[in-house]
Amino acid sequence: MMVWKRFLVVTFLLGLGFFGAHCSSTSDSNNNSTSNKNNTNNSASSNANNSNTTPPKPVSQDKPAMFTLEFVDTSRKTPAVKGEPGAEERTFKVWVWTGVMKEEQAGTYPLLMVAHGLGGHPEKLRTFAAYLASQGITVVAPRFPMTHRDAPAGAPAGMFDLEQQPSDLTFVLDKILEQGKDETSPLFRRFDPSKIVALGHSLGGATVLGWTRFACCTEKRVMASVLVAPATNLNAVVFKESEPSKVGPPTLIIHGKKDEVLQYDVSVKMYESFTGTVFFLGLQDAQHSDLLETNKDPTIAVQVATQNAVAAFIKEFAYGETGATQAVLEPLGKAGEVVKSKK
Repeated sequence: MMVWKRFLVVTFLLGLGFFGAHCSSTSDSNNNSTSNKNNTNNSASSNANNSNTTPPKPVSQDKPAMFTLEFVDTSRKTPAVKGEPGAEERTFKVWVWTGVMKEEQAGTYPLLMVAHGLGGHPEKLRTFAAYLASQGITVVAPRFPMTHRDAPAGAPAGMFDLEQQPSDLTFVLDKILEQGKDETSPLFRRFDPSKIVALGHSLGGATVLGWTRFACCTEKRVMASVLVAPATNLNAVVFKESEPSKVGPPTLIIHGKKDEVLQYDVSVKMYESFTGTVFFLGLQDAQHSDLLETNKDPTIAVQVATQNAVAAFIKEFAYGETGATQAVLEPLGKAGEVVKSKK
């Protein structure tokens, strides 16, 4: 087992390089976040007359919000690594962004599940996530136990845990769906459970590939996926298949041509191999992390392009806004960015 773990770490670090924090982030206390631990009990109602359905409780939101939740999976372990003892369970702190919502919009917003990269963290995504929330998209970003920025043993040491991360997303998604039904939860009716989209960056992209295009881990509830500078060279080892399925949900792939960590051409080849509805955006001046992890004011151009493309893509497949993605990508192509699409 230790030989296999060392192989994964050496393969990734030599083949791709490890990236550290490329942007500012805030602590939990600075975020003024609210932690709801295991607040996952569904509210229940009973009707003596089954033909008389009780209407859902009205709910609205007059300003954007960011808060955290915490969930514990007691069915799977956090393995010991590099002198750290591990745990009998897997604990997830989850960052959530919600936007302004009128009563008539309750229960209609798409839900975006975001998987961070190696050494990443949900806090790095705050500008990106807040923008999507302002566009009527509820954003949920779990912190993976062993690959996040502040992991006790260091993110690279926990890289072998990639095989668990698709299951981590499924566990968190189940808990979030429970929250959406709970009248005491800040997520009550903040999204439509039938409109689930997955986004992964770097190692999180590998996680989302596993979650949507590998037989071991496919989550059928995901209606569309976004891959931002995705890692690919560990997939065959971790997910036991040589390459992701060519068939999958509608997919948007975004990669910077100046990526210093993962090869741009690999994403181009992946786009070419996928069938069905697939979009590709190659940004000429973008590096690895500035596609969605910069929290600068004003937001830098390559992140604005990423945000706009992701929002349009989600609206197209969650709301049926045909042509929304192409409407954003076409001007970028005319401005010199690389744009491809097929259906």
